[in-house]
Formats: sequence, structure tokens, C-alpha cells
Amino acid sequence: MLSGETASGKYPVEALQTMAQIAVAAENDIDYWKRFGKNTMDHTTTITDAISHASCQTAADLEASAILAATQSGYTARMISRYRPGCTVVALTPEERVRRQLNIAWGVAPALTDEVSSTDELFSMCVENAKQGDLVHIGDTVVITAGVPIGKSGSTNLIKAQVVK
Repeated sequence: MLSGETASGKYPVEALQTMAQIAVAAENDIDYWKRFGKNTMDHTTTITDAISHASCQTAADLEASAILAATQSGYTARMISRYRPGCTVVALTPEERVRRQLNIAWGVAPALTDEVSSTDELFSMCVENAKQGDLVHIGDTVVITAGVPIGKSGSTNLIKAQVVK
């Protein structure tokens, strides 16, 4: 939209700053919680799709501060992101490559984590990493998505809601 002004205009920096301010204001004006109700699933093709949709609905119902998505490949975090939940999606992955890829997903804050071996460890690790990253605080409600067996890509099959302690 600004190629002519930024390439050859008198005020390229000011033009870009104005456009950025407009974009930020427009993005902040959208009520994503309200919009989510209109963005229902057209179809459920996989368990991961259903869990992603349900985690967004649960987060909206509970007015959760964040959705914590344990993910090997990043697929679950991207599926959650497509529903534009009204809270941050914290994607927790042991894969550096996946963490980097998720940096461009809408509303996703990716974090690198250690491998774990049990669901209890996984839930605890998700919450602790989100707290350390200052993404959630004590007393916040969060929705956690993960899969069993742990560490297997494409196994997202559970949701847990809890208050951060």
C-alpha cells in the first residue's frame, strides 16, 4: 500500500509509522472473544482440530488468560491460532525449529521446553514455563492442551483447565 511513498516520497518513515499505528489500532479494536462465537467449525476432520476448537471455546467460557499448547510439530498451536482466541496461545515445544516457526503464527508466544515423560510433568512444565515467561500469573485461569502418548507428533487428545498456583 505504501510502496510509492516509502520508495520515493518525502516522508517514507512517517508514512510507515502512520500505517503501523492504523494497523495496531484496528487490531486492538477487534473483540476476538465475541468474534470466536461466529467462527465456528465448518467441519471436524481430526481429533486435533476438535481439541483446538474446544480449547478456544473453553478459554472463552472461562475467560482464561492463556491457552498453553504442548506441541511437538507446532500443528496444535497453529490450529488453535486459526480460531483467533481472545487470549495468548503459549506454544511449548522441545524443538528449536518449531519454536522459530511459531514466531509468525497469530497470537502465539512460543517457548522452548525440556522433554517430559508423564502428563503430570507436562502440565506442571507448561504452567511453570508460562509463569517464568511472565505470560501467566498466580490466580490466572489457563487451558492446557496436550497429547498422549507424550512426545508423539499428531497425538493431541486432551484438554485441562486449571487455576495457576
